[in-house]
Amino acid sequence: MYDEIAPSEAQLRAALAALSLPIPPQIEHPDEGERKAALAAHLLRAATRATHNLVNATDRIGEAGHRAEAAFPHGWPVDEDHWTVAHLELAFPADRMGLLLEDQHAQRAVSMDDPDSDMGDDGGIDQVEAHAEGAWAAIEAAGALIELRLGPANPHLAEASLDLISDRIDRLLAAYQTLARHHGLRTEK
Repeated sequence: MYDEIAPSEAQLRAALAALSLPIPPQIEHPDEGERKAALAAHLLRAATRATHNLVNATDRIGEAGHRAEAAFPHGWPVDEDHWTVAHLELAFPADRMGLLLEDQHAQRAVSMDDPDSDMGDDGGIDQVEAHAEGAWAAIEAAGALIELRLGPANPHLAEASLDLISDRIDRLLAAYQTLARHHGLRTEK
């Protein structure tokens, strides 16, 4: 049902207008494809935030849980391929976490050595933000696991996917070790 949706620019603008959502001038782009993608992403961000607000706009946890049944996969009444949907939905937080890797100077940030960095000419190793590294690695591992589940039964692709998952788990463990030390917890290492 959802796989066939490819709205036109006019439809995207109409949907945003129907929600009284202004279109930021920053997302206007001379390339039609990029402009439509940005409009769709703007609509997606608004819909995601609206869903969160509507589900959580209550003082009672039970009521919020009841509302969540109407919106989230465990109670969604429309038949869909949940594996494919989950894989698509993971792309957005993975990109967001990837951007936050460089956020090591923000308040409450914890820096760690960048696993992709070699020692530089100055003798130092690039740093990344540990919370973002762990979150990014977990999301990437989840995406690779789903891709492995969805993908063809090709032993070479399976091996490459499992290697990627192993790398992401190692990164998650490195972030865990860094954050555990930061919070004064003993770790095995």
